[in-house]
Amino acid sequence: ITGNTTALLYSTGTETTFTVTVTQSTGTPSGVVSVQIDSNPAVNYPLTATSQGAVTSTATVPVSSLTATSHTIVAAFANQPGIVGSTSSVTSFSIGQAQTVASWTPGTTSVPYSSSIGTSALNATANSNSATVPGVFVYTATGNPVNAGSYLAIGTYTLSATFYPTDAVDYTTATVA
Repeated sequence: ITGNTTALLYSTGTETTFTVTVTQSTGTPSGVVSVQIDSNPAVNYPLTATSQGAVTSTATVPVSSLTATSHTIVAAFANQPGIVGSTSSVTSFSIGQAQTVASWTPGTTSVPYSSSIGTSALNATANSNSATVPGVFVYTATGNPVNAGSYLAIGTYTLSATFYPTDAVDYTTATVA
């Protein structure tokens, strides 16, 4: 089994692709190779000869929809008439959390005396690979939590927003000021 096993990041598409290679001493391997990722049920992938009359065939295995953690992959080629099957060694790989980017341009930067902060100032967004990431923002004014109904004393404040993704396994938190 060959393929990229490092620096993989969670995505909603294909994280990586592995290639399983089957080589025989004579003849072209045909049929399918059975691939198991983690303890999930094995899936069969068709073998394709690398060239006419080759003794080597390959199967392409796209990997997607896995959580950000460590994983294993193993492949097996079943016995065929005159051919003894084999099983690969276990290959480990990890998928890291997708980077979440928070952005924030408050709709207002000043609030009249005796008015709450309001929703126009609390409008941060979070994205990963140009897709919106669901979650919640916690807003602070000079380190103290605030919300749309908060009233602040007259003064100057340093505002920040920290994003906590709903899927904290696959996405990172992000802070913007």
